[in-house]
Amino acid sequence: MTDKEKAIVMAHTGICMLTGDKFQIFHKYVEDIMGRPILTHEIGFLADTIKEKSKADFIALCADESSSGSKHTDAELPKHTNSLPITKTDDTIKPCVRFNAIIIPDNATNGDVIKLMFPNVKIDIVDNTVLTNIDNGLWFSLEWWNAAYKKEVKE
Repeated sequence: MTDKEKAIVMAHTGICMLTGDKFQIFHKYVEDIMGRPILTHEIGFLADTIKEKSKADFIALCADESSSGSKHTDAELPKHTNSLPITKTDDTIKPCVRFNAIIIPDNATNGDVIKLMFPNVKIDIVDNTVLTNIDNGLWFSLEWWNAAYKKEVKE
């Protein structure tokens, strides 16, 4: 899977696949599909819009039967379009679309969800702050870490 393909999957699923210096590949992809410069802190607020705008690229990537591992170059990837791609059958899409969820228990805390998303995370608690090794030292308040996770409910 190329970094561009990872950016597409990351934009549509919210699963972090590019960190450190490679995060800029995702950031550039988001700016391209949004059609404007995006500040990093906006990405979380725009998650639903990013997911919707990356849908066509994501489905095209999933439906591409020639996609297997790192055989593609970035130049061969589907370009962003505003219409859904035509595929041979629904079967070429369904297996790929189903994998994008993490099962979160009903009684989970925010910290539990972080640990599910980043199974190899290392944490240290210092002065009511949870320090992690995520993305060069992401930290959380201990109060937030231990608070109940609020699942998104769509009606």
